Amino acid sequence: MKNFAFLRKKHIALGRRGENFAADYLERNGFTILARNWRTEAGELDIVARKEHEIHFVEVKTLHHKEGFSPAGNLSFKQRRRNFSAGKVFLALLGSPFVTGIFDLIEIEYTQRGAFLSLKLWNDYLPSIVRQKKETENVNVPGVPENNTWWGRFLRYLNFLPCPVCGTGNGGGTGLLCDSCKSKLKFIRRDRSCPGCGGNLDGVTALCSQCLANGNLPLWDRVFSVFEHSGSGRKLILDLKYNKRTELARPLGKMGADTLMQSGIIPDFVTAVPVHWQRRLLRGYNQAELIGRSTAKYLKVPFCNVLKRVKSGSRQATLGRTARLKNLKKAFVCVSPENVAGKRVLLIDDVFTTGSTLRAAAEQLRKAKPAALYVLTISRRKALFKKKIV
Repeated sequence: MKNFAFLRKKHIALGRRGENFAADYLERNGFTILARNWRTEAGELDIVARKEHEIHFVEVKTLHHKEGFSPAGNLSFKQRRRNFSAGKVFLALLGSPFVTGIFDLIEIEYTQRGAFLSLKLWNDYLPSIVRQKKETENVNVPGVPENNTWWGRFLRYLNFLPCPVCGTGNGGGTGLLCDSCKSKLKFIRRDRSCPGCGGNLDGVTALCSQCLANGNLPLWDRVFSVFEHSGSGRKLILDLKYNKRTELARPLGKMGADTLMQSGIIPDFVTAVPVHWQRRLLRGYNQAELIGRSTAKYLKVPFCNVLKRVKSGSRQATLGRTARLKNLKKAFVCVSPENVAGKRVLLIDDVFTTGSTLRAAAEQLRKAKPAALYVLTISRRKALFKKKIV
């Protein structure tokens, strides 16, 4: 066991050394490194580099020299397909039609004593390999011209982007969830949704039992939640929020937009619950804003940040209901009341738990006198605490 652990550690160190050497080689040849070891459930990319209008997804294979054996021989077909899927997801996140995606392979060999021996770059190696397998016949989409221009290559790599969850299914669009992954979500029925939180009604009363227990009347005209915060739905939200899976904002925003359009609601503009600048700096983004921008895109309405969080406070997920309300007191301000007055506003957040965050944000929007205030959350979480505020 010790011997296996030692060899494994040595193998990882060799691979890291090769990747560092490959990155230095690319930079010396005019490439800009965009990412290293970029991971998604669809696959992993060792190096993502840019040169002019081309994005290069570089797979690095490093081995000690063996007579008659090439490092590329250690690259399985399954791994090649995962690299291909990960590259398409990266292009979807980039969102620019003015780039070309190219898959490269760098082979690095060292002597048995660790001295550098050779480096070989195989440019655009993947498509010719992928087309040899029947499973990847859809790489060249019917109707897309076979040419080597940047536009033709972009279309071949971009259409169709795989499902960002499983990495293999096709959601009928760029980076949307496939039917298999959608079937694992517990969608909330529109005809049996609570007007207070958007969750499923669990009784004969107008509000669900959780809203009744909390003793809160809604501050909004309509509220919608897409699915329950459990199982696969919970994992989607947590991956987007804490694991930097920002590509998930696209399918979540699409599902949110579909929910609104099915209910006949089209707002004048979309806004999102903001986070404090310190938390945004640490996380790198506001997940509610990413979902909001995606939803606005599919609704074909503008997105506008009209709220600002001026008080940091503790994380809401770690607090009870009473502490949540106290934590959010005077936390938000409406910075553009003139843009809200007389408009139909859609306020978006990722999760509805007790509604304390949304209520604090909605109170500030109400002061600006909108024509209608709608709330959309992607998931509805059943709170473990139902203490009524007196």
